Formats: sequence, structure tokens, C-alpha cells
Amino acid sequence: MRQKGLALVLMILCMASLLAAMAYTSADVQAGYVVQVANTEQALLALTPNLDPDGTVAVDSGTDGFSLQFGRSGSGEPGVQPGSTYTWQNLVTLTNNSGSKIKVTVSAPSGGHLVITTGENNVAVSGIIVAAGGTLPLTFTVTVPDRNDTSLTGEIIVIAEKVEFTL
Repeated sequence: MRQKGLALVLMILCMASLLAAMAYTSADVQAGYVVQVANTEQALLALTPNLDPDGTVAVDSGTDGFSLQFGRSGSGEPGVQPGSTYTWQNLVTLTNNSGSKIKVTVSAPSGGHLVITTGENNVAVSGIIVAAGGTLPLTFTVTVPDRNDTSLTGEIIVIAEKVEFTL
């Protein structure tokens, strides 16, 4: 009888310990948040188009940002020649408006038709460190396929992460 009582007490203690250990393994907490959305040129990570001196890139600006139209001047649409490659140096400036150093990657998943590099160095923008308040000039190279019935469209993707201080 004593053994049964002792076994029952041990079983209750084990269950209580198990319940105590599981008490904080999950939680459902709800809180509100606010995301401040700014124009692309004013955001913490800003992209600002520079004036194309040749006038072969038109910039369509909107409230949410801008769109680059290569081979098009402001009023006309002359286009680009099939089977050719065009490069616009320092066409866009990336600005780090945050108070932290960041690591930036810029890409254009367009099947290789648009390549974005840093300034005149032609270095891929992958893991480039930009200081707080710093800028990074971006060069755009467009390779046009041989077919003249092709329209190239896509998006520019910028990924940035804060660089943590490490020893």
C-alpha cells in the first residue's frame, strides 16, 4: 500500500513538473504596429534616378517610386537595337538614410538582360557595405536579344540588412 501511495505521489510530481516545463513553450501575443511608407527617394534606403546626359533613358516618376524606360527619350520612343548592349553609368544612386551601416544586394531577375553594378567599377552589387548616410552609384547594362519583337520588362530588387558590430 505504501508503495502504491509513493508511486502515485511520484506520478503527480512528474506530471506537475512536466506541466510547469510546458507552461512557457508557446505564447500568443497580439500587438499593433505602424509602417511608415515613404516615396522611394525619401525612404531609409533610397533610390534616386540621375539625369541621363544622353537622354536615352526616361524616368517615369510616381508617388510610390519611379520606373526606368531604357531607349526612350522624354517625348519619343526610338527604342534600342536588337542584338546590342547598352550601358548607363551612375544612372541611379542608392542612399542609406538610416543611422546604421548596411549590407546591400541589388538585382534584376530579368533573365540576364539587365545587370546592375556599382558605378564605374562594374562590380556586382552583392553584399556591398554602405555606411550610414553613404551613397552607392549604380550602373545599368541592358543586353537586347537578337529578336526585334521582344519587350523587356522586370523589376529591380534591393535587399538590405543592418550590419551588426562584431569583434
